[in-house]
Amino acid sequence: MSPASIPPASIPVYSPVDARLVADPPICSADEVAAAVARARSAQQNWAARPIGERVRILRTFARRLGEQRLELATIVRSETGKPHTEALAEILSALEAIRFYARVAPDLFREQRVPTGWIRGKSARIVREPWGVVGAITPWN
Repeated sequence: MSPASIPPASIPVYSPVDARLVADPPICSADEVAAAVARARSAQQNWAARPIGERVRILRTFARRLGEQRLELATIVRSETGKPHTEALAEILSALEAIRFYARVAPDLFREQRVPTGWIRGKSARIVREPWGVVGAITPWN
């Protein structure tokens, strides 16, 4: 193989603000991606096994810490995207509000619900919501 045909080991990320190197993340092999998905599935099963009250406490702790570090995180978002500081901060605050919302509604959302079966007498039905688990998504970021 010629040097030009050797794939890069990483993809350098330069700041659109000042052109400095922000990060140099490695390009993962298919095996590394499969291993990461396996770790995520294991973590998700552990998360789903926790009682809803514990998950809510963890989300609230995460929200508190995210709020405490919002300015530092906005600076990182700005360096990676070139967004003005106020837009980068709004991105962090939007995530913070979403986390707080889900922490607030999760106990009701995940509560088992009995529902009528209609005309079928002597039968019962219920709705039980469960997390989907690991989901891969390629989403626009710009």
